[in-house]
Amino acid sequence: RFISVNDGIDTANEQNGDDLHISLKNLLNDTYCRDISVKIKSQLAVKRKRGDFVGAFAVYGYKKDSDNKNRLVRDDFAAGVVRDIFRLKLEGVSAGDIADRLNEEGVLSPMAYKKAEGLRYATPFSPDGEGLWTASAVLRILKNPVYTGVLAQGKTTAVSFRVKRRVEKPGAEWDVAKNAHEAVISGEDFEVVQKLL
Repeated sequence: RFISVNDGIDTANEQNGDDLHISLKNLLNDTYCRDISVKIKSQLAVKRKRGDFVGAFAVYGYKKDSDNKNRLVRDDFAAGVVRDIFRLKLEGVSAGDIADRLNEEGVLSPMAYKKAEGLRYATPFSPDGEGLWTASAVLRILKNPVYTGVLAQGKTTAVSFRVKRRVEKPGAEWDVAKNAHEAVISGEDFEVVQKLL
């Protein structure tokens, strides 16, 4: 049974459910959804190319600017943790040992920190829900060029407006903006860490 209150359609009533009318409405609605999807994608692409941040949550070490939500500003506490992680790696400490040190010192992981800041944040990277530092969390930070002031976005795309599954895009198709925000780590230190990794 199909009921559409606004259109006055109820398929339980034989005189009320005109199949052609319903099919035509569905076709128009589908076209409208596709058109909206294209417009939203193109607007987000313009913002990414301009160097605006379009994510829901800022990456660990940054927060959204209170005056402009499309701009990242440094979060002093988290940025200090990021600098410590890079310093330890430059001293030759492994990612697992860095994670252990952070846990021993009681430093909140990125997920726990965002929740402590009052953000409604969920991540697939911590299935246990405890939010402890792990080697993979440390490696994600060490490999992320955002800490050098580079904003790389548009790494994935939806298959279509009907299918929500995301697919990875090749690196050449990413939207990369240099000097988009204040750097936490120098480009030289970042390159040395990448060689160490």
